[in-house]
Amino acid sequence: MKISEETERLIIKLIRDLAGAFLAGLLFVLFLNRGVLLHKDNVNFVRTSPDYTATYELDDGYRKGIWTAYEGNSVTVVNRDGSVHCSFDAFETGFYVERLSFELENLGEKPADLTVRVSCLENDSLLKEYEYTDFQPIYLVNEVIPVRKEHVVAVDIFPTPASDNADGVKEGAAVDEAVSEAAFRVGAIRVDNRFIWNSYVFFFAFAAVFCLAVLIEFRGYFRKRPAAAFCLIALLMGLSMVTGLPRNKIGYDEESHLQAVMDMASFPSGELHLSDAMLYQLLITEYNHPDAQPANANEMQEWDARLSELANYREGARTPDFYTLPNRVPSYLVMAAAVKLGKGLHLAWPSLLLLARMSNLLMYIAVMTLAIWFCPAGQWLMMLIGLFPINIFLACTVSYDPFITAFLSLGYALMLRGRKYALPALLCIFLGCLSKAVYAPVALLPLTWLHGRREEDKESADGSKEQHHGFWHPDTRDWLLLFGCGLVFILLAGTFILPTILAPAQGGDIRGGEAVSEVSQVGFILGHPFRYMWILLRQIILWFPKCWFGADCITHMGHIVNGSTAFKGYYPAYLILLAGTVIVSWLKKGRAPENDSAGKVSFGTDRLFHGKNPERPGEILIDVEKLHLPARIWTLLMVGAASVLIWTSMYVAFTEPGAAEIAGVQGRYFIPLMFPLYMVLSGPNAAGAGSLETKTGLWYYLLELAAAVLLALTVWTAVISRFCL
Repeated sequence: MKISEETERLIIKLIRDLAGAFLAGLLFVLFLNRGVLLHKDNVNFVRTSPDYTATYELDDGYRKGIWTAYEGNSVTVVNRDGSVHCSFDAFETGFYVERLSFELENLGEKPADLTVRVSCLENDSLLKEYEYTDFQPIYLVNEVIPVRKEHVVAVDIFPTPASDNADGVKEGAAVDEAVSEAAFRVGAIRVDNRFIWNSYVFFFAFAAVFCLAVLIEFRGYFRKRPAAAFCLIALLMGLSMVTGLPRNKIGYDEESHLQAVMDMASFPSGELHLSDAMLYQLLITEYNHPDAQPANANEMQEWDARLSELANYREGARTPDFYTLPNRVPSYLVMAAAVKLGKGLHLAWPSLLLLARMSNLLMYIAVMTLAIWFCPAGQWLMMLIGLFPINIFLACTVSYDPFITAFLSLGYALMLRGRKYALPALLCIFLGCLSKAVYAPVALLPLTWLHGRREEDKESADGSKEQHHGFWHPDTRDWLLLFGCGLVFILLAGTFILPTILAPAQGGDIRGGEAVSEVSQVGFILGHPFRYMWILLRQIILWFPKCWFGADCITHMGHIVNGSTAFKGYYPAYLILLAGTVIVSWLKKGRAPENDSAGKVSFGTDRLFHGKNPERPGEILIDVEKLHLPARIWTLLMVGAASVLIWTSMYVAFTEPGAAEIAGVQGRYFIPLMFPLYMVLSGPNAAGAGSLETKTGLWYYLLELAAAVLLALTVWTAVISRFCL
């Protein structure tokens, strides 16, 4: 079969991009191992192994806090609190250390919280210290610290000092530090200067470079197709993230979502047979503490090996009775099917968890790509929101949030295409809201179709045609639309709102405290409606920036970004892109495009109704000149109503009765409402322009490049550099 010249050129470009990305990955791995390559004639192995039997036999000496071991080229001092000082006296000016590895035995029931201080010589005389902190997972035996320093002369390993609270008191500090028990024991200490191939780093560099190269090389294609750009960026960066995340609890409430997925994957028998280690990964325990993660590729390998050995999900003695709420079954279905397949293939637990996360990511990418593809206006806005780091992170964990966001986005896209798509739009909105019925008001958004000036040619009694003008002349389709929206809203309200009001539970979410009670809280709201209204309005106003355009709803990624870390991601840059997209949509420069990515959709600029294009049969006219004022107001009301339900649900289920503030609300809860809110704020050019010759068209193409670069930086900073080096 003969290949056309155009196809041949495209294949050559693609091969060139693949080769360049492969070379970039190889060079990046070599760059990270530059210390080993430059110091190849330096020491490759140093070992000191204190004899802890002797340590504990010498009880008096141990209580005084000193015990010393000599071995070849090092001197080790073991102290009463478990801290260790190791000096390398055999080397006058120290030596290069790529990785410091030491055996660690946890003596308590919590992960070891330790600090490693590395002392180096500068100019052969000045001593400089570097500190590394780590919260060691219980199952790990070997701690590995990427040091990458020259002239190392000593290493200190000690418990991380307690932090000061507001009163200046050391939190967690023992009353009598002189007799405090050691939290861990340090065994053999090794210096590892081997060259190690890092597949995580290679794949990330390959994916990032290939993504940018394709976006630039095929810019003529991607500048008109935000759906294709989203699919490319989300797939490559999402795969880099999901493979780089530790196979441990790291997402929002991931253990509870795992329980539901495992329960569904046990169909048809419904029986679970788990080992202790397996069960501990599905409950809130110290064994899956979200801050205790493997900190590099070596620890990741050991972690996977240990869990593969201990986490038995087929023949364990534990038989927990997990339960999946029926309304959440659709959102877990893809992940449950992936876990069922993995169990049939006898995959180890780390591989099984990776498969579940990857299936969630692929589901999110597929549905969001369809949503952007079908969306006739605001495609780049939907693409940007879909590529927010928090959304990609949620899709890379076991969670139902990606399902909600993706299907609501698809519902919005179909809704914008007109009444012809009313049924699939309502179905998608229903599925998206089913797991979290607090979004039920968005099911009433299609009622905006009932408003608008319509010109209809009707035949009068004498046979002549009259042109009627008016705001709304209800017909059968209008009544069916009213019935459909009302039915979906009532069904969703029946799964959450009505049961909470009519039959509230005695307790609430245990994470909110023992005093939480739905019965008491509903009673308080009904008994003091004006007081609760003040609490609600005050909280909404104070938290408005945080929930709609702050780091919490854009770059927050569980415990790895803005959780237990000070890093808040690159949210100012995302905020600039979001604001710029809205502002550019009001610039009336360039021409309105004919966009073939949405299925032959033409954008009318002088019509305010949905209907067929008389000049081009098969095309649909959709208003992008403006959303008429009643539609904007109605959309804002429905988004506001859903927001009120979010706040109220957390006040009922997560907050102590009568409290003056609402607890438990997170920025991610408002992500499914972002697109309709920002579309209301957008202008006539929300669809973008299809040519780089127009200023708005150039903006939308640069938006794709910026989204790819920012997401790559986020994956590197928050995932690869933290867990995989």
